[in-house]
Amino acid sequence: LKLPKSHGELGSEFRGDQEEANGFVREICEKHLKTATYDPANPKLAQVTTQWADAINEEIVAKLSALNGNFKYIVSTSLVQKNGAGLNIATRCFWDDQTDGSLFFRYENKTLTAVVSVFGVAL
Repeated sequence: LKLPKSHGELGSEFRGDQEEANGFVREICEKHLKTATYDPANPKLAQVTTQWADAINEEIVAKLSALNGNFKYIVSTSLVQKNGAGLNIATRCFWDDQTDGSLFFRYENKTLTAVVSVFGVAL
């Protein structure tokens, strides 16, 4: 993946929370994925990866809402096996770039790569 560890296009109102958000997104990914193994031979892989992504998304939304309740948040986590294959993710938003914003974060362990996409839309 060519994505840096984190980056974003943040409106001024969302931008103030970027550093703190990066920190807890990293902590949450670490908590849920540090020892996770992406094993294609696991017959329950789809169920397990869905559980990991759901747990990460729910925890990030809760933290963001506590940090700044003046936004609606959309969080998406994509998980892919680390095997040399590429991953392309594209997003497009129509919003107020003075207030709204996005943040993208990449986390890797020995067997997987996670890309977390966060969108904040001012109320």
